[in-house]
Amino acid sequence: MSPSTESFQPIRPNPYIVGNPVRERAMFYGREEDFALVKKRFHDSDRGAILIFCGERRSGKTSILFQIMDGRLGEGFISVLLDMQSMAVENEADFLHRIAREVSLVLEDAPLDIEESGLKGSSNPAGIFRDYIESEMRRHPGKKLVLLFDEYELLENKIDSGVLSEDVLLVLANLIENNPVYLIFTGSQALEERSKPYWRILGASEFRRISFLHPRDTVRLITEPVAGRVEYEPGTVESISRLTAGQPFYTQAVCQKIVDTLNEAQTSSVSEDILDTVTTEIIDNPFPQMTFMWDTLEFDERFALSILAEALADGDDTKSASDLAERRSGQRLPVAHNAAQIATALESLFQSELLMKSDDDGFSFRMDIWRGWVRRMHSPWQVLREEGVDVRQSGRRRRSAWMLAMSLVLVVAAVVFWRTATGPESSRLPAQSGQSTPLGRLSIRAVPAEAEIYRDGVRIAGASYDTELPADSDFEFLVRADEYYAQPLTVRTVADSTTTWAIELAPMLGSVRFTTSPPGADLSIDGTHNGKSPLTVEGLKSALLHTVRLEAPGYFSQELPFSVRPDTLIDIRVILAERRSRLGITSYPAGASVALDGVDVGSTPLQLNDVELGDRHIRSHATGFVPLDTVFRALEEPASLHLELVPLPVGTLIVQGDLPALIYIGDNLVKQGYVQNSGPYEVQPGTHMVRVVLTDGSGFEESIEVASGERVTFDFSSRQVTIRARKQE
Repeated sequence: MSPSTESFQPIRPNPYIVGNPVRERAMFYGREEDFALVKKRFHDSDRGAILIFCGERRSGKTSILFQIMDGRLGEGFISVLLDMQSMAVENEADFLHRIAREVSLVLEDAPLDIEESGLKGSSNPAGIFRDYIESEMRRHPGKKLVLLFDEYELLENKIDSGVLSEDVLLVLANLIENNPVYLIFTGSQALEERSKPYWRILGASEFRRISFLHPRDTVRLITEPVAGRVEYEPGTVESISRLTAGQPFYTQAVCQKIVDTLNEAQTSSVSEDILDTVTTEIIDNPFPQMTFMWDTLEFDERFALSILAEALADGDDTKSASDLAERRSGQRLPVAHNAAQIATALESLFQSELLMKSDDDGFSFRMDIWRGWVRRMHSPWQVLREEGVDVRQSGRRRRSAWMLAMSLVLVVAAVVFWRTATGPESSRLPAQSGQSTPLGRLSIRAVPAEAEIYRDGVRIAGASYDTELPADSDFEFLVRADEYYAQPLTVRTVADSTTTWAIELAPMLGSVRFTTSPPGADLSIDGTHNGKSPLTVEGLKSALLHTVRLEAPGYFSQELPFSVRPDTLIDIRVILAERRSRLGITSYPAGASVALDGVDVGSTPLQLNDVELGDRHIRSHATGFVPLDTVFRALEEPASLHLELVPLPVGTLIVQGDLPALIYIGDNLVKQGYVQNSGPYEVQPGTHMVRVVLTDGSGFEESIEVASGERVTFDFSSRQVTIRARKQE
């Protein structure tokens, strides 16, 4: 049995959350840039603004809204969540009343009744609604109201079905134009990409894509909820990250299954075997979200995924559209998908983030769990069967399909050549034909090395950028890097000169508070001693994965990886495992009872495997022996202890009477022949049986107790003790 199973404690409740948005801040990881964007966009304006968070299902959009509701924006904001999925309304007045009612509940006022509000039956519900919101804002000066609309597609559905008029968006637009009221919409598509014309009346909005977690936050989500209770063997955290790529739902779901599997196996160690068991279970019994997404894909996309999963050697391998087209041809699959068609499907899957794309146009699965599932359950032949293709056909019209493929490849090649030949150079703005534009050279060097330089929202270079620009004009750049504060840059070049900028981005910093059991543990972060717990450490870079080492006398030292969140204090509690010793105890006489620190632990010989380090009090006793008290210092090394008990001083028992008799003490006949007095007889302290047999054969038995060092006289004629006295030394 391994050490992890000997001391296993079930992990209950399972901390991971699957199927529902994350409401608890302790289980919400990452998205710091998203919150920073909201703060910046809303803090810097006294009039309203709009943000749109878009992403695939289960990407964490609703969880972000719950975190905003929980106060992540600070005390200056009043956040109201409006769940469009549960909002059953019949008309515009109903809809506006529902918003007003939710605002009143957040402000801890009496719930606003639609009759009392005057909205019902009013010819001007929009005016009444606006007056109510503005009155509430006057009641809370300095506050900003944030309305959080979850799943804005459902709002669009209500407008298209006639439940709401397009004017309801005009009401919201008017509200944010004249008041500190802000809107956040979540959905699967950016509002600017919606085809309905009425969305345009909301004006400019800022779009933010919600996607996979940062690798650092993925590691935190995997390890922190079970810190101190689960041990990850080398490489297993990376394997879990590769399975899910940091997709929040899949990461929580895989970790939840890992915890369930650990509980079933009664082990606290995550090994590759445990991961294989979990992966196989997921592939054989996929999450409903996997089958739902699969069913929403077009046939071309499903086919491309199936042939890609079959072609990839492992999770790190990549294949191009040409590789897959060649594979399809070699397998004689009865479907005329050439490289161009497969490339189109792969690009679509890349845009929806199911796939990754390398610089040489090779594709791989972003989440390796999908690669395993598709490879196992959705082979190319199975996909064809799902589509109703007669797989017995041998692939007719092969010649025409080949000609069509070659034509499309030539077209694609021509387009690529045209774009390459005519596309703008990244390092120069060309002058108009026939004109001579003075140029100046610009050189930007940014730190850290992973910094990126943007212009007009488009990445144009890494940390180093050299170009020529028209002189005497202002140009706007943005230098940014993950976990660093972005820095805008306005530059003006001088004709025939080089303008040099050195930019060092400020790292995002966070704080952590460590609490340990027991308190007072020595705490070192990244090799530097910081003090004793409980302790708050500030100014840690959020871009780095830090390591804390905790040490306390009598406890095993522990090292844990952790990271901090920008401008946030996180709490980490660690329960240190006590160091224990093994102790073997023997004694004279054998069978002596032993108590360790006042608790009976058994009789000698015995083996104790869980002895707390330090000075331990041991008491032993046996019948007829003096109790022994001793102090033993338990160290980490196994030890043995022999206890030599000292016999108690004997007592003396005298048995006498008026008639001759046979006198027995215990089983011993103490005198030969019939006598009236046994004489002094030494006995061990304790209770002794005295038996007397008279000459006529009659007799009796009596129990006599004799203490250590005591002289006892028992008269069998009167059947009582006549003398009880201490022996003279």
